Amino acid sequence: MPNLEALIAFSVVCFALSITPGPSILYIAARSLSQGPSAGVAAASGMAIGSFAYVIATILGLSAIFAHAPLLYSTLKIIGALYLVYLGWQYFKPNVHSSEKHELQSLSNLRIMKQSFIVEITNPKTALFFYRLFPSVCV
Repeated sequence: MPNLEALIAFSVVCFALSITPGPSILYIAARSLSQGPSAGVAAASGMAIGSFAYVIATILGLSAIFAHAPLLYSTLKIIGALYLVYLGWQYFKPNVHSSEKHELQSLSNLRIMKQSFIVEITNPKTALFFYRLFPSVCV
């Protein structure tokens, strides 16, 4: 088990990464602004579940694959980028129901959670972050 200093350092780094704007934070903000606080919580929950999946992968030693297989790492990054492009296209595609104003499609909280989970799980940097921070817990 990591010592208290390592856990405090880990918590500080996680907090700093959580408040740094990036695709995940922008997705959460967009959903919060378009559908309200419950949609933002759903988006953040999906991101948290995706991060937790990477924690489990790290504990099982699966995150080390990304550290040693750059092609797999790059492939997953490209898939994640394409998914974000797809979500952006859904926003900008011609909409017959609205005039010129672009609005995010109103989705159920469960669908928002699924989308944000996919956004997070296709971000292999999260796996490398956990692997590099806690290599001793990897199998």
